[in-house]
Amino acid sequence: MGLEKDTTVFVDGRSHVCNVHLEPAAIVCRGDLKRQFALTALRDLAVAGARLSFAIGKERVEIELGKAAATWLDRIRNPRSRVQKLGVAAGMKVCVLGKADAEAIAEVAAVLNESPKMRLAVGTDIVLLFCAEPEDLTRLGAVEPKLADKGAVWVLWPKGRKDFAHEHVVAAGKSAGLSITKSMGFSEVLTGLRLVRSRK
Repeated sequence: MGLEKDTTVFVDGRSHVCNVHLEPAAIVCRGDLKRQFALTALRDLAVAGARLSFAIGKERVEIELGKAAATWLDRIRNPRSRVQKLGVAAGMKVCVLGKADAEAIAEVAAVLNESPKMRLAVGTDIVLLFCAEPEDLTRLGAVEPKLADKGAVWVLWPKGRKDFAHEHVVAAGKSAGLSITKSMGFSEVLTGLRLVRSRK
């Protein structure tokens, strides 16, 4: 999962109990304080003790993060690319299934120095499974036996659909002998879950 913490957020000294999540474009607070702080709008980012602090507009914000404060600061200052979040690295065997995001495929190819495969092969390190409909999840059954020992499959599907949600991916993965390890906002329209072989 992404960086997330149940903690206290201080806005101009006033405290709020929140669930705070670091997303690609914003720090999102849910709970007593319902706010999104766009990363591009943050000024004077710093770590003071156990708190991440910054200015935004005319406000001063501090988030109690303990030992993780430095990690949050580094992640904001040095955001990981989408390919890094997928775990793709040079020399890996990567396969893309379904109607793929062309821009993402180009990003993967740039790291691999070759185009990713479009057909499953034994020993695949990462599978990007683009699913337009819940029925596409049935392909997970064919993916599992082809994965390398430490291989993973990213299921990528449209955001905001009640008929195609997180729980549908979890259930399909379980049926295929896979379990969830991470999530990510893949793009403005797609969300993703990473699955690996379930431990016996």
